[in-house]
Amino acid sequence: MKRKRGIHLFAVFIMGIMVLSKMQSFGAEGNQNKIVLQINNPRMIIQGKEMEIDPGKGTSPIIVKNKTLLPIRSLIEALGGHISWVQEEKKIVVLLKDKKIEMWIGKNTTTVNSVNKEIDVSPQIINGRTMIPLRYVIENLGYPVEWNGTEKKIVINVDYSPVTLADKEAVKDYLLKADGLKYDLIKNVDYKNYDQKANLAPVTGTFSSYKTALEYLKKYFKEELAIKEMNYFGLQPKGDKLYKITADGDQRYIITDESEVKFIENKENKKVVTVQKFCDLEGALNTDRYTIEQVGTNWIITKIEKLSMEEEVYFNEQTENVSSILGKDYIAAYATDWDVKTAWVEGKKGDGVGEWISIQGKESGLLEVSGIKIINGYAKSENLYKANNRVKKVKIEFSDGSSMEKEVKDSLMDYQRLEFGKIIKTKFVKITILEVYNGTKYEDTCISGIKFFHIQKF
Repeated sequence: MKRKRGIHLFAVFIMGIMVLSKMQSFGAEGNQNKIVLQINNPRMIIQGKEMEIDPGKGTSPIIVKNKTLLPIRSLIEALGGHISWVQEEKKIVVLLKDKKIEMWIGKNTTTVNSVNKEIDVSPQIINGRTMIPLRYVIENLGYPVEWNGTEKKIVINVDYSPVTLADKEAVKDYLLKADGLKYDLIKNVDYKNYDQKANLAPVTGTFSSYKTALEYLKKYFKEELAIKEMNYFGLQPKGDKLYKITADGDQRYIITDESEVKFIENKENKKVVTVQKFCDLEGALNTDRYTIEQVGTNWIITKIEKLSMEEEVYFNEQTENVSSILGKDYIAAYATDWDVKTAWVEGKKGDGVGEWISIQGKESGLLEVSGIKIINGYAKSENLYKANNRVKKVKIEFSDGSSMEKEVKDSLMDYQRLEFGKIIKTKFVKITILEVYNGTKYEDTCISGIKFFHIQKF
């Protein structure tokens, strides 16, 4: 009996070594830019890390008619894509970069970027799991697939560079891409066939399906945030079709190259940042706080909180006084009408240094001001802008006796924000020209627009 028990233990020991050896061999090739899977193995290797193919289900790749089938969601998400299921049509939609693959359960017809293609083995539901032909999908997404028949192993060669979000520039680039997804959804809106009663126009093309559009945003946003972002852009479902409100009238705040990003929390798997968002119509500025968390191999925006909101403010029964004007076509009011075709042009002989414009209300009430926005020069045309002087430096004075100096960029048609760094309560704002950019033809200094703004913090 003792001898048999010893033989049994030795056999178990040998089998353990064989299993361990097999696992080490399976994982060895995952250290480069490869994804490695194996028939009847419920785990895969991605960038040297082991993951479940079908988390919590234990499903393994199988072979059907010489084709490898498996649940493909985790694999697609590891590549940075998304997969969605349309119940009514029994349809699977795979999105990755510029590729869209549509497949139907039990059908051998598929579409790749709307082009019909045939497959040998159709998607199937086996033991309650949706099994997809691996090679067909991966190769149509642009990745080469290798088959090792001896070890029944599949190797996908990818240029796999997981996003680390290690610094502000990486976070900013990530947020720019996330913000840009919403504009992808509204590129193809059929305004000619809008529903006048409902005030809705259908979205056509790749994102005509609401579920497909939602899955696309979920590449970067948690689902409830993705829905809010779609609503914010006037996108609504009607059945499974996506529609755009034709006249929502909202000014939208977007992340741009000029947006400033600051870290509040910078952990390996969680980033919390503040980010500036500019109005897409008038350049007003809001500041939001974003929480970005690592989910599997992807980063997902899990929370957006409003920190501050900018609004334009005006003096009650606002009036303007100036030190001089060039003539009746260049009066002070043209600096505050925000029409680039008009401008205040000072009329003093010389370059205009020392000339000023004062803006106030008729009543004695105080205006709470956080800064001014200015359109420099005579912005009616590029020729007029260059021909006349532009403001380079100004002194800004307030009724409480305080003042500050601000630099102004030499930039045509670019509203410029001059923030005060605090809220100032004042009866007037006086702007005096200290330095100028010289014009090529005239010495007159011009300002095409001045507005005040107030920043409300939450």
